[in-house]
Order: sequence, then structure tokens, then C-alpha cells
Amino acid sequence: MSSFENYKAGLGDAIAYEPEQSPVNTAVRAMKEIQEAFRGVAEELGIETEEDIVELVKEVRAERAREKTE
Repeated sequence: MSSFENYKAGLGDAIAYEPEQSPVNTAVRAMKEIQEAFRGVAEELGIETEEDIVELVKEVRAERAREKTE
């Protein structure tokens, strides 16, 4: 599993709804947790520019398309 897949899989743990909190507070907390979870990921994946992000998105989309045809 790639580093990107590991972090993506961890997002479910970062986003947890707690009924006693308002949806806005929950969303803010979730965003902070997501930001923390992704801290350093860009470096690990070698992402330095917007073009690198575009290339990553293209790779992910191509991979998903291959998986659908299998």
C-alpha cells in the first residue's frame, strides 16, 4: 500500500462525529485533525508544486480506472 493510500485510509479515524458537539465544531475539529494527519505527507510523496499535485491526481484516477476494468 502506498503512503497516499495509508493516509487516505486513516481519514476515517480522523472524522468522527460526536452527537454532543455542533456540526460546525465537529467540522472544525475534523479539519484540524486532517491537517495534522497530512502534515509531512507532501514531503514523503515528493510533492513540491501544483503540477506535482495534478500529476498525483492523474495517477490516482488512472489507477481507479484500471481497477474498474479488472
